[in-house]
Amino acid sequence: MKTVVVWLILISLTLISLLLNNISSIRFVVMGLFSIKFIIVAFYFMGIREAHMFWKVFTIILISIISSIIVFI
Repeated sequence: MKTVVVWLILISLTLISLLLNNISSIRFVVMGLFSIKFIIVAFYFMGIREAHMFWKVFTIILISIISSIIVFI
């Protein structure tokens, strides 16, 4: 049941991103939604939640750097 709820959250975030994608001034919000989706997938489906603290911090720093590069280019 929890997997279904997480899946529905991911689908709703994807639909919100799709609706907001055509507005050029909203790219910060779209990248924020992308980051949230990435963290949910990594922590819930890839098992980072049970991993060592290094991998949790590394994942969050990695997505922050990637999102920042994409937004500011």
